[in-house]
Amino acid sequence: MAWRLDPRLFESAQAHPAFPPAILHESDGLIVCNKPAHLPSTGRDLDDPDCLQAQLMAHTKRKIWAVHQLDRETTGVNLFVRRRALVDTWSRHLRVGTKTYVAVVDGAWPRGEETIVAPIERVDGQPRVVREGRPTHTFVTPLLVRKEASLLSVRISTGRTHQIRLHLAHRGHPVRGDKNYGRPVGDRQLLHAWRVSCGEQTWTAPVPEDLRDGWPDDAFE
Repeated sequence: MAWRLDPRLFESAQAHPAFPPAILHESDGLIVCNKPAHLPSTGRDLDDPDCLQAQLMAHTKRKIWAVHQLDRETTGVNLFVRRRALVDTWSRHLRVGTKTYVAVVDGAWPRGEETIVAPIERVDGQPRVVREGRPTHTFVTPLLVRKEASLLSVRISTGRTHQIRLHLAHRGHPVRGDKNYGRPVGDRQLLHAWRVSCGEQTWTAPVPEDLRDGWPDDAFE
């Protein structure tokens, strides 16, 4: 039986405080959103109302597919498409594009610009930095460094699960508020998907207030 949109899905999604979804760009079947914190990109299935995908379906009144996913607590640029056939197309674009994040990490980042090379693989179902893992690179540029915390620009071309969080924790500077790899302080992990570039197209999501707090505005230009 073909899947049909359930009006109850609309009602639940529309009741979420983050509704309606913040759409940054929409054309040719692509929808680029600014994902809020505390909302996963996708749910358990197409009938799960607790996700950004459901909000988009409630907003557009049609099925929507995710091109990639962000962690529940991570904010920022998130790509979706109106046709399932476009998922592979935009996934390929992302693989050759660049994704730039902003992160607040614990402690003073001591190394300046750095390329973190640390293989990642799942161990007992959880992503880990392991010698026999898949090659993974994360490019870090410090924006502001203080004794208690540092503001970083982080660029990735690959997209391993928890890549940035794992790599920064591996270097001894976990993302502030990261409950898995750091200290569970604050409301969420301070990680934001700031900018995504695919070919000649670039989409930027404004840095949220909780991440900007305590840092000068010109740090985010």
